[in-house]
Amino acid sequence: MIRNNLAFYDQQAPHWWDEQATIAPLNRLNPLRFEYFDRWCPVGRG
Repeated sequence: MIRNNLAFYDQQAPHWWDEQATIAPLNRLNPLRFEYFDRWCPVGRG
């Protein structure tokens, strides 16, 4: 796998909600990512 290979993510997009998909661990990180951005990124900046 090539680091930061956007084509990989494009190929995996249809399987985003599949809990058995290769990309499933990233999906499970979403609540933590959202919490981080809610805490550290002010509303309306970007």
